[in-house]
Amino acid sequence: MQFLDNLRARRLLRRAATLRRGGDSPAAIDVLAPFLALHPNDVGANAEMARALRVLEDPSGAEEHLRAALAQVLDYTLVVELAASFAEQQRAAEAEDLLDSALFMTKGNPRLDPGEALLVRAAIAHAQGRDEDARAALDAIHPKRASRQTKAFAERLRGRLEPS
Repeated sequence: MQFLDNLRARRLLRRAATLRRGGDSPAAIDVLAPFLALHPNDVGANAEMARALRVLEDPSGAEEHLRAALAQVLDYTLVVELAASFAEQQRAAEAEDLLDSALFMTKGNPRLDPGEALLVRAAIAHAQGRDEDARAALDAIHPKRASRQTKAFAERLRGRLEPS
């Protein structure tokens, strides 16, 4: 029975993620809300709910779900996403502290991409008009460790920075 419950949960999460990525975050929330009412500590459902809420520009709602997920498991990606939600709430100092923690998590773990945290750090610096700091964060991204998506976002942000 546990296996079937896990299978159903994975399908539900895939459906919600597909809806969110397809541009229908409200539908993703509709799929996730009843599940979270029954399973409020589910890490995957809380993380996906947070992502849908961030798309809908509700970073405080996203923060609530990211905190719930992080209470269950310390995960690098969730820490970075929480930092981004803090930045979206104009809480840059808290975001920077979390990014320091996230970057510490990448030390000695080649499976974690520090570029994700550095990208958020660069975006925060750019939003604050600190383009030199943004460039420095982007320059610290290791091309061999960074995902294609991280590299693509970094190049787009680099293109928006004013020339030095």
